[in-house]
Amino acid sequence: MGGLSILLFAIPWTLCILLGFFVFGFHFLNEFITYTRLNNEGMTAQGTVTNMVVDDSDDSTVYNVSYRFTASVNGDRTNFESTDSISESVYNKLEMGGNVDVIYAKSDPKTSAIKADWSLPDLRALAFVSIFELIGLALGFWMLKIGATAGSNYLKLRSKGEETQATIFDAWEESSSDSTSYYVAYAYQIPQFGKQIFTNAEQSMQAYKKLNIGDRAPLRYLPDDPKIAKLVGFNW
Repeated sequence: MGGLSILLFAIPWTLCILLGFFVFGFHFLNEFITYTRLNNEGMTAQGTVTNMVVDDSDDSTVYNVSYRFTASVNGDRTNFESTDSISESVYNKLEMGGNVDVIYAKSDPKTSAIKADWSLPDLRALAFVSIFELIGLALGFWMLKIGATAGSNYLKLRSKGEETQATIFDAWEESSSDSTSYYVAYAYQIPQFGKQIFTNAEQSMQAYKKLNIGDRAPLRYLPDDPKIAKLVGFNW
């Protein structure tokens, strides 16, 4: 049951990691495409700062500047407005209503940035987040594997398992800062394996509370793999 709990946790964990991976990847790709377009066909215009906002609601502080500029579209002068997130140093040099140099794509002036802060996307941030995401993804797949194996064993025990008696030889608890887990260990023999003794342990508060060392308890095991076993009637 512990493995099944891991599976239930691993599924949303992995999905969230994958979602974050794609969202960040799309964001970085969009930034890289914007940088490439501005680098290849960038034009410079003088704009006017229309709004300045410092957003410190999250863990990091974001400096947003809105601006207006005029560019030629099919021979006509057209006004454009946009917002750019810039560094603190550039932000502190600007003022409401003041002038700001803007770089925009000639074929699509809606693609623009504040020129003083325009640069190649931060590859170090990309590398850091990618490594973090890959570690999280690897952990998710590892938990999925454990959970899937536990689920498969659980179904096999229900459909193909046979019963015997196990003897409890140890019981203990493990405490952390926010929870306590209870375990029991037991030994059992399988007729077709002669006098060979198998041992196993599982997490179960029910078994920990109800069974004492030396007690006998029903056990279900797989005949072709007796190491896969579970106490009968104790789930949590």
